[in-house]
Amino acid sequence: MSFPLVFSFLNGIIYLILLMSLQVVVISAGEEQAIIEKCGLFTPRTTIPDDVQDLQISDIKFVAGLGDSIMAGLLIDATDDIDFLGIHNHLGLGKINPDSITEYRGQSYAVGGDTNATTLPNLIKRYNPNIQGASIGEHFLAPCHMEFCPESFYRPQIDRLNAARSSAIAANLDQELEYLIPQMKKTPGFQTDWKLITINIGNNDQCEVCNKQESKRDYVTTENYGKYVEAAVERIRMSVPRAIVNIVGNFKVSLAYQFLEHEEQEKYCNPFLGLIRISKVLCPCFNGPDENRKKMDEAAEGYNRELERIYQKYKAAQYKDFAVLFQPADINVLSFPRSAINNVDCFHPSLLLHEWFAKILWNNLFRLQSEKPSHYEYDGDMLVHCPNESHRILI
Repeated sequence: MSFPLVFSFLNGIIYLILLMSLQVVVISAGEEQAIIEKCGLFTPRTTIPDDVQDLQISDIKFVAGLGDSIMAGLLIDATDDIDFLGIHNHLGLGKINPDSITEYRGQSYAVGGDTNATTLPNLIKRYNPNIQGASIGEHFLAPCHMEFCPESFYRPQIDRLNAARSSAIAANLDQELEYLIPQMKKTPGFQTDWKLITINIGNNDQCEVCNKQESKRDYVTTENYGKYVEAAVERIRMSVPRAIVNIVGNFKVSLAYQFLEHEEQEKYCNPFLGLIRISKVLCPCFNGPDENRKKMDEAAEGYNRELERIYQKYKAAQYKDFAVLFQPADINVLSFPRSAINNVDCFHPSLLLHEWFAKILWNNLFRLQSEKPSHYEYDGDMLVHCPNESHRILI
């Protein structure tokens, strides 16, 4: 081989080596990837930071959740051609279908820990394999609504630190904390390790603004909603050392009504027994005139103002060992593909949507508040952020 050819060959090898090295550097420097497994790793710190402003994602050792049926994972795997009783959707008769009353807690977007599920805890697990608190598996519906909220419905071996309850409203957050805080205290590292606690509440509150009983409507006024959420946040601050409370905003649940109306025409969402729309039983405001849906929208907007106020209050306080994040969630439900909503009640999100929203929460951990999107259209190709050792959770 001539000298020029050898020189050219060596140059090519050097170029490939440099290119491969550059690719490794780019990935470890914060590139976005389709799946977290393609992101580069970094060595976690051996000392626990003292300041909430200095947290790498690998410093999060606990995850926990408070909320309603969405956080509990209700009906995640119930999207197919069967109805509430278990046979083909257009017939409406048959045996009971367990999927229609099951909470798939291990696949919950914010606190699920099932193997291979795309959830916030599993994204964190890429950088801290020893993350604690994520719920696993499934169990039957465990409801909690206003005065009815039996603690005996919890299954600690499955729920772990997922305290969410189906049908819960903001007024039930205190009861959820009655379960969560003692469970956290039993977990090794409670006093020293950093915790990420996600709160997503307000969907059922929106549905109750049309309740015919004034005493029930009082629970869900904008003022009382804010009071209940703020009380829960403050209780966490006083009871749980080294915590970040990750508050998820409210989307307009009324849009699910429009989704239902359209998909019913398309034979995806059919009434139970041909008569009963389950979503209209779950959400009273889905009945009656359009004015009821307008009341829901006004409630959602008011609730989000309260969440923003709570976020700003704790941001101004600048605690060294505590912080509040706020994740806007103005989501256009009508942008979803049909399979994003289960067809048992045409109300609760399927696995597809849980995975999508897990990516949103993950990416927002590394964004300044001013950089977080204020509105979302469904994007099935959403990428995940790849953090490195220089990246911090942005408070």
